[in-house]
Amino acid sequence: MSNKELHTVFSRGSRMYHDGGGSENVTGSRISNRHRRAPRRYSPSHTRMSDPKKMRIDVQVDSEVVVHVKGIQLNQMEAEDVAMETGDVAGGEVVNGSAGDVKVEAQEAQEVNGAIKAEDVVPEANGVAPKVPKVETVAPAADVVDGDNSEEAAPVLSLVDVASEGQPSRIPTPDVVADAPKANDNGTTDAVAPESGVAEGPGTSNQAMVVPGEADDIDDMPILDREIPAADVMALVAEAMAESPGRRGRPNKTMLAARQALTLQEVALQQAGTSRGRKRKAPRDEDLEDEADAEDVPEDVDEKLPELTPKNEDLNRSARSTRAPVIPKETVVKAHTKYDYKDFKFEKATPEALKAIKIYPAGGTRPEKIHKTSADCLARCSVHTIFQMLGATLTDDQKDMLLKITESVKEPHCYSVEVPLDQPFPCIENYRNLNDQVNALLMAPPVPAPKRFVAEKYPPPVTFTGAPYLDPDTATAAEILEFANKATQIAEPLDIAERTFMFDGSKDVIDLEKEHFKKFTTEEIKENGYLPVPIFTMETGTDEEIAQLKKQIDTTSMCIIRGLDKVIGFNNSEFTVEALSKLAPDYPLILLRNIPSQSFFNWHTLINSESDQEQPKQWRCYGYRHYVRLHEFTTHFKTMMKASEQAYKQILETPDNSEEILKVLKEKYFKDQIPMGEDSKTHRAATIVAFGSNMDLDKEQIFPNQAKEVKKFPSFLAPAGENNLLSFSYESIGGLNKPQMYLKFPCCRTPAHFENSNLGSINHNIGPGDCLWFGIPLEFSGAFQKLLKKKLYSTAKHRAKLYEYEHWPSEADCVQYGIPVQKFIQKPGDTVYVGIGTYHWVQSLGFTTNVSWNVGHPTFNQIAQTAIINDNYIANVAIPLMGLETTMWNMIMEKSVALDEPTKAIVKRILMRSLFKAKRDYRHAKKQKFEVKYDEEKELNPVERCFNMKCKAELFNSIPLVPAKDIPEEIRRQHEDTDVASPITDTQENSYCFGCLSTIAKSFLRNLKVYQRHSFEALSTAYDEF
Repeated sequence: MSNKELHTVFSRGSRMYHDGGGSENVTGSRISNRHRRAPRRYSPSHTRMSDPKKMRIDVQVDSEVVVHVKGIQLNQMEAEDVAMETGDVAGGEVVNGSAGDVKVEAQEAQEVNGAIKAEDVVPEANGVAPKVPKVETVAPAADVVDGDNSEEAAPVLSLVDVASEGQPSRIPTPDVVADAPKANDNGTTDAVAPESGVAEGPGTSNQAMVVPGEADDIDDMPILDREIPAADVMALVAEAMAESPGRRGRPNKTMLAARQALTLQEVALQQAGTSRGRKRKAPRDEDLEDEADAEDVPEDVDEKLPELTPKNEDLNRSARSTRAPVIPKETVVKAHTKYDYKDFKFEKATPEALKAIKIYPAGGTRPEKIHKTSADCLARCSVHTIFQMLGATLTDDQKDMLLKITESVKEPHCYSVEVPLDQPFPCIENYRNLNDQVNALLMAPPVPAPKRFVAEKYPPPVTFTGAPYLDPDTATAAEILEFANKATQIAEPLDIAERTFMFDGSKDVIDLEKEHFKKFTTEEIKENGYLPVPIFTMETGTDEEIAQLKKQIDTTSMCIIRGLDKVIGFNNSEFTVEALSKLAPDYPLILLRNIPSQSFFNWHTLINSESDQEQPKQWRCYGYRHYVRLHEFTTHFKTMMKASEQAYKQILETPDNSEEILKVLKEKYFKDQIPMGEDSKTHRAATIVAFGSNMDLDKEQIFPNQAKEVKKFPSFLAPAGENNLLSFSYESIGGLNKPQMYLKFPCCRTPAHFENSNLGSINHNIGPGDCLWFGIPLEFSGAFQKLLKKKLYSTAKHRAKLYEYEHWPSEADCVQYGIPVQKFIQKPGDTVYVGIGTYHWVQSLGFTTNVSWNVGHPTFNQIAQTAIINDNYIANVAIPLMGLETTMWNMIMEKSVALDEPTKAIVKRILMRSLFKAKRDYRHAKKQKFEVKYDEEKELNPVERCFNMKCKAELFNSIPLVPAKDIPEEIRRQHEDTDVASPITDTQENSYCFGCLSTIAKSFLRNLKVYQRHSFEALSTAYDEF
């Protein structure tokens, strides 16, 4: 189906004229030819069927698609080929229903603000089931599909598909039909309860829903469509009529019926004063609620999340729209899906956890108070850093005095435990106890392929979850390529709702790890919602010790490696701000700006015009970024370090005057802060810290000593080390397989994120200050994302994908919703290893620099998680930096890595889908009449990506190249996502995916050529030999 979804889905060629009603059932089967010649029309005098606002029609087509049309009156139509009969409903049960029939069911109830409530259904007097119209229709003989009356369902055609493609599109849906009110023993008729699937409340008047029968699980109900203006639907109907006429050139009767139905619906709504074009005169309660802050932790941790899923969020949108009738918020129908985070059951926080988070503030704060406390936090953290550097020689009284001054910025609930390297962690063979879920997603057994496939405008991105149609363990390359000649998919389509979120695990691993920690500490491991991290101390750096370290980090969510820099001889002094500035003073450094504060606050950097106060636990990051030269940042860094050191010495000399000394330091920060861009608008009292982020060290000719030092790390921890997955990408990506530097003032922040493609990462703290880390174990990543969706996108203006906005989570929110938090301090010289799939965020507690990069081990766990998050990215409209297809093919062609059997099995499945996609791309290029070439001498980038910066999809084997000069500057500017397009050369070529090519006029693609990276013979040989 196209991007616009309709209220109605029609079966191809069938003439389904729908008569809507209220609480009664209307059932029908195909009408015989004799009825078509002598039609009998149902009289519109039946008053209970005459109000179009009370109409609700549920149509089931061949057990394949359930269609719901609300508010449509059809009993007054003058369609000459439709016969209407009056039939009985025996005891409220469906009459004359059979497999393959078109079943029409109508229900009527009392209207509430332009909608229906199921419990208001009134039975007929004397306990007699009412008589209702029964509709029987038959599709023309020429349109009947073979097997129409068998268990095999007929193809289904949407109006949009008719208008665009003219081809049927199969839409598998559960076999569900709403149950009618049934007669009780006393002869009365009960109203259909909401649990049985009848949508309750005014939201039913314009929103389509699936209504399950008794045997259906309400949690599996999907939303089929979205509300769009009737005029848009009618325009599509007109297009469909023009492109898909009926027999003998006559207009298709189904199209005529839909057009007349929509016309009647619009007229009826206008007469009722609820026209879709009518504007509201006053704001409603829910609109006002959107303006209120939605980030406070609710008192009841068991309450269901109020936010809506991508599948059902339009139900709420229809209630807010100026085109829809005003609907009270409390009566909006609740739509459920199996993976609906709205109904996700969070773990209950323990009483100890609830007590622990009471220390965190919850109330709103005005800007004047925010910036006063913010500047105070920055000054005290700065003095504390100098104390760490120079305080070793102080007396105990001086140390106590300085600790008292900086006590207010001390972070609570930081937990880490020293664990010996020879003591293995639990679940060492089952990473985070998720193997069952991983195998269900990636190792599913093959299923039979459908007999028909959905037509595609262009090949979609490759996905790796879902059951395949071929057996990866037995299918040969030739069989895969042959299957690609007749199919558009090699596996079940991606379930967007299911893959929007990651894993929903249990606390089993958490409990086991806490028991493990108790063996090595005398301190109590509290049940307060926090999970300690292990500290592994390196003493000798021998091969045996390195091997033990590798085994340990492969099982932990996060850990601290202490002493590694000493045993490998790592020179930290090569990575200071001063050392880097001497090598590249004009380096264009990205500066991230934020309001300094303790970790449990999150303030807007720029002025928020929507409110005169802020909430401390809002999740959305409202920062600012711009560029400066490295030497400018270095000058500011050294100035403030010197001012902090001076304040530290003055406090030691005159402790009683410490507040005045800190006040001078605050004023110095405010006066000397780096200016922001003209487009920024900050509060007049704000002091905004600068964070030099993502400084690439990939050019060894500029940073030779730094590159030499990084190579001292063990190969499994080094960027692009031996047997590292990233070494097979053959490209340099800053921060991924090349180190990056992070230059920090106190209170600088790295927002919450997964490492790209769920890789592991290394972060080494050069010092002199500390860093504060937060982490969420992989098994709670799904629960965390659902809480993120609630907190970040709870209002209409913030409904977006999970990876669209930066965010700073509230640890109190996580603990209160039963999501365990890992919180710990990274000391200077500590190396933090972030495990596979661990969500994390970081804040500096002082002046410090960090060097970081990603690592990817060729193991089952790493490759599996990379494949799973690939589909999670697609579901959330995001693109990974790591080219998984290219990396896997390079790895097996190089034959330099020995893989165990489970890892081989998962790689085989990735390669099968990639090979299929390569052939699908080739066929698409040929169909579009593009020139396709395999040229071994053609120079291609190691990993090609789409030139469109908003896409950047990986292009593995079929790479369309377009001369840059053929693309107009306006289009290139849009693709580069800049105000001014970059200059081009006569020989420059830009690569595009087929999806983005479809948006460019073919007149600009006259010189396009599609290059193949590998021949199909080479790919087939590599696949079969693996």
